[in-house]
Amino acid sequence: PSVNLFYNLSDLENDTTYVAFEYWNDSGWVDVNQGSGEGALTPGPGKIGLWNAKAELPNFNNQTKIRIKTWNENYFFDAIYFESSLFNLDTQNPSAPTVNPYPVKTAIYNRSFAGTKETSSSLNVNGENVVPVNGSTTWVYQSNLSAGPNLFVLKSLDAMNNESLPTEINITYDPNYFICGDLDGNEFINVIDVSMLIDVAFRNGIPPTNFNRGDVNGDGVYDIFDVSLLINHAFRGAPAPTGCLPS
Repeated sequence: PSVNLFYNLSDLENDTTYVAFEYWNDSGWVDVNQGSGEGALTPGPGKIGLWNAKAELPNFNNQTKIRIKTWNENYFFDAIYFESSLFNLDTQNPSAPTVNPYPVKTAIYNRSFAGTKETSSSLNVNGENVVPVNGSTTWVYQSNLSAGPNLFVLKSLDAMNNESLPTEINITYDPNYFICGDLDGNEFINVIDVSMLIDVAFRNGIPPTNFNRGDVNGDGVYDIFDVSLLINHAFRGAPAPTGCLPS
């Protein structure tokens, strides 16, 4: 963040007066290097200065103060100082947000993402604020994906606009993509998929629109072999089936 300085400048002879800013760094006064509004000034009201505190005190979260030094061109050693009271300065960046595991490829057009962030911070996605500053440490973001690769750049910002390092989400949307054995199309294999496969194979159930989803050995029929492969994966830790033919 930046610190704004507003002050009036007067001189008995109305001469040009020199102005400089200094800040307190816990051990002494330091000349401001990252600022504006210093130099030779004509006396008068409504003077404005700016100190880029973040550039000079990065990752600082403590109290500091600032003072204005003025002197006449011919009387440098008679400089006059005006010192502010202590104020809280926070230039500390929040931690980068985290993202819960997500598939790198999906056929689900409207996708939700979730993760964690620092408390009292917001979430920006691709430069747009999607979660305002709040006390929660979790976030949820939903987006409609475009065909092909999608990149989301996430950053957390605190109330002082300190910005975290970025976290990226890279996900590819392909409407023809599917997971072998995922009959209901939610991109997870569980008891529901096994139940659907059993219904189709033995109870004249209706197969999914993409027949190949459930034909896990790729032989063109739903039968005991498909059911056995899917059960072994879903409940017995066997490798995921890979025999489905492309859609």
